[in-house]
Amino acid sequence: MDWLQSHKVAIGVTLAVSLGTVAVTYLYKRGRKQWKNVGTVSQLFIYPIKSTRGVGVKEMMCTRKGSHFIDQNVYDRSFMVIQSDGNMQTARAEPKLVLIATKVEDGILTLNAPGMPVLNVEIPINSKQAITCRVWGEETLGVDCGDEVSQWLSDFLKKEYRLVYHPQTHLRGITSRDPKYSKLNAKKGKVKLNTHQYY
Repeated sequence: MDWLQSHKVAIGVTLAVSLGTVAVTYLYKRGRKQWKNVGTVSQLFIYPIKSTRGVGVKEMMCTRKGSHFIDQNVYDRSFMVIQSDGNMQTARAEPKLVLIATKVEDGILTLNAPGMPVLNVEIPINSKQAITCRVWGEETLGVDCGDEVSQWLSDFLKKEYRLVYHPQTHLRGITSRDPKYSKLNAKKGKVKLNTHQYY
């Protein structure tokens, strides 16, 4: 009797383990997401200045701080056009911005636009003299790129503008006024994002 009882227990344990293995395998396969081909990347672009024409590249570096040129320490949207009051200016209100072509090479930002001379601007990568400007109402820092490029932009756009560069040492913050940017905003008044761009 003891022999029969022990065999029943052994059989029961074996069945339980087998059924458990089958159930776990089923749930794993059911929950596992299958990769699906939804498209093909045909072109890559980096936009050095927010709202201006992009630069086509064959490859780019993608990091937690954003995308940037392989051979240049300039991120996507590292530059921004601002108004005299420090607020950003985008193509939504100034459509001619999209006519400005840019190029980045050897630490120089080159600007070109219809009816305008080509302008080379030294990128102030190591500058620590930053001014306060605003992106979507949020205060951030920007390094002014000088009077020459300011005059160039103002002549082309027929209004006073300046160009600023986002310093590599500064992290832009997002406040809780727009909680969709971070789940942490519900608990913290301000979240420091690891970004060097004017998105």
